[in-house]
Amino acid sequence: MILLVLTSVSIALTASILGVFAVLKRMSLAGDAFSHIALPGIGLALLLNINPFIGAFLFLAVGALIVWRVELTSNLALESIIGVVFSLSLAIGALITPEQELLEAMFGDILALQQYEYLILLLISLTITLLLLLFSKQFILLSLSPELAQSIKIKKEVYELAYLLLFALTIALGIRFIGALLMGALIIIPAAAAKNISRDVRSFFITSSLIGVLSALSSMYTVLVYKQSPGPIFIIISSLFFFFSLFWQRVRQKA
Repeated sequence: MILLVLTSVSIALTASILGVFAVLKRMSLAGDAFSHIALPGIGLALLLNINPFIGAFLFLAVGALIVWRVELTSNLALESIIGVVFSLSLAIGALITPEQELLEAMFGDILALQQYEYLILLLISLTITLLLLLFSKQFILLSLSPELAQSIKIKKEVYELAYLLLFALTIALGIRFIGALLMGALIIIPAAAAKNISRDVRSFFITSSLIGVLSALSSMYTVLVYKQSPGPIFIIISSLFFFFSLFWQRVRQKA
């Protein structure tokens, strides 16, 4: 039970921090679509009887490489590229994922994990969080001022690829927690809510993390007490934070 809660909170924390960069890069909707690239990987893993996390991450990593490469060699917007890859992946995933397993792939089932899986997911999520914080200045500068970042010799291509791969790995982690259908919301909603009530980048990170963690704890309560899926509860709680942030933002503007 302790591992379950720690793992869920850790994944939510990682996703909330990642969401800050997604909001700054203006790829909120693209981030939601990106999560669906995992579906054919999950379906293939189930057919081959291997861990769905492995299949999800492999497909997400390949999707990240395709998106990164096409963005470098074309004038298409990131949202357009992800949209095409997302549509193709969703179609393939719907075809190859066994029907009886499709619901779990779309909405997750964190209670089905083994103890060692909790430990692995916990360690990976903490590692991603540390990497995001370690390179946060580079990611923020590339998001807000790519020209300035390049002028001080920050390699845009390298950090863009690193960000997409971390994005892919975070989604693969969260799919077992909340499912492919809702994983994008796990990343975007806490950050979107935090943006409305934060005064600077530091408070942006802290507020997004708090919203993600509180939403995760609330969803875990429903899992442990009422045996309900955590995904919908997480979305509802974090969405309440978002609507409150809109109210708070309006009050602050009037003041």
